[in-house]
Amino acid sequence: MVRYDRLNQLHTTVGFDEERWSVGLDYWLTPSTVIKAAYEIDNKNGGARDQNALMLQVATGF
Repeated sequence: MVRYDRLNQLHTTVGFDEERWSVGLDYWLTPSTVIKAAYEIDNKNGGARDQNALMLQVATGF
């Protein structure tokens, strides 16, 4: 999976714009159980610190 999003909030109280790219993989163990891994690249403009993240998730349904 690939995702892109952009937040335009430079002229708000937050005070920065933000762009994020996420790249991930879903691995289905069974038809109702999935393991997800994603890496998010976070670019902020306007003085805020970038916060990249590795996200892991296990989900199951009934």
